[in-house]
Amino acid sequence: MPQFDERLPGMAFPTHLDEILIHCDDTDPLTFAVKIDGTTVLQTTLYPDSNLMVTVSDLAEFISDNIPNGHISEIGFWLNGQFEDGTTLIPSKADIDCDVDTFCRKNFLSLLKGAKTTYIGGDEYLSYYSTTAVTPIISCLWVNPETGETRQAAGIVAMITHHGGSLYTIRFVPGNFVCPAEGFILHSFTVSAGEREQEYILHTPIDCDPFSLRFENNFGMSETFHFFGTTVKELKPTRSTASFSGKTRNYRVEAVPTWKCETGILSEAVQPLFADLCAATKVWREDNAQEVTITENEHKISNDRYEIQRGTLTFRESKRTTLHKPLEQGATFDQTFDNTFD
Repeated sequence: MPQFDERLPGMAFPTHLDEILIHCDDTDPLTFAVKIDGTTVLQTTLYPDSNLMVTVSDLAEFISDNIPNGHISEIGFWLNGQFEDGTTLIPSKADIDCDVDTFCRKNFLSLLKGAKTTYIGGDEYLSYYSTTAVTPIISCLWVNPETGETRQAAGIVAMITHHGGSLYTIRFVPGNFVCPAEGFILHSFTVSAGEREQEYILHTPIDCDPFSLRFENNFGMSETFHFFGTTVKELKPTRSTASFSGKTRNYRVEAVPTWKCETGILSEAVQPLFADLCAATKVWREDNAQEVTITENEHKISNDRYEIQRGTLTFRESKRTTLHKPLEQGATFDQTFDNTFD
């Protein structure tokens, strides 16, 4: 009776199932089937080699393409119509050199490798997998620039989204944290959930206003990336022309602007996050929730110790039409007008 060379772990990333070895009793053809959440996604006939072994290779990409992003799935393998083995799938396109249980217990579902730079109005998302109830906590470090005094403060994250199963996402904005006293500003904060910890460092914009994109990360969960360099909006309409009655006219003009964003300094901790954004298929502007399409990026990491690492990303809006928000007319002299000094 054919059987797997090794039993599958209780949980796995798709890359952990990239190759499967099957022992056979004879040279008869083998029917190999894969089911994800009860639906057959692959069924094929395979033939043992001279050692009565069947090797199924390059399964990781196929599995990733057949599981919904941000969704925990159950995968089962069938040999000659009989169930052989199965496991719980955690979506991930990266090859993570760690077993799923350890990774999910100690890490948020993000490729960040350390402290992330954010700003006071930055929208942040952190997702995690947990089979036990945990209470996410934010620990803040406040600093008084004039006196040099520091204060620690902690609070519970209020906005938690349960995606079903054991997937959760917490969302927070540093600007909503409560200042402990007048004169203090937020320096940094740490978000913890069980054994998981993620540190954030506040950046004070000087020359450029930050620009943020939200995207589906490697694990299929929402995450944001903030650009602290220059962001340039450029309009280069695509024009189609033809000759009508002896005159050349534009009969079609597609005017969709493009944006080129500079990251600013990319720390070693944030470089994997930027690489994840560059490879994302679903991206939105965080300021207006409009979906965008990445058209180009530059992400070169040098081993020069004295070179500052930076990156750029170019995108356009996914729709052919752009979102326009007219200015609202201010009602200045109504009953709400301040008459304190009358």
